[in-house]
Amino acid sequence: MGPEVTVLAGRADFPDDIEVKIKRSLDGGPTEVLNLKDPGDIIVARVDLAPGAAFQWHTHPGPVVVSVAQGQLTYQQSTDCVERLYGTSEAFVDPGNIVHTAWNGGDTDVVLYATFYDVPAGEGPTRNEPVQDGWCD
Repeated sequence: MGPEVTVLAGRADFPDDIEVKIKRSLDGGPTEVLNLKDPGDIIVARVDLAPGAAFQWHTHPGPVVVSVAQGQLTYQQSTDCVERLYGTSEAFVDPGNIVHTAWNGGDTDVVLYATFYDVPAGEGPTRNEPVQDGWCD
């Protein structure tokens, strides 16, 4: 069982000169800086996950800003295997270039709103990745 994704706003670009800088530090670790010189080509989507639903391991072409509107989502990166829990009214940033998964381990539906940046023309916002040995066994 997987997530249901509904695109709310298809590809859009900024007509103005816009730059976005995002700093991300997980669990007090090192700070990662994402500099988007041309952050356009965005897609906004609603993602619904029923209890037990999960994403495949995947990446994104650019960063994703995710807001949890309902429920609790568990997010896990292949680089450290830490299970991070994000609940209603919390948000997080996925840098896009790290293989990760996420799932609904609770007993109520999860609703997310995601803004995907730097999605190239003709591509989707998610790139599924084959599972590799050593990823969070």
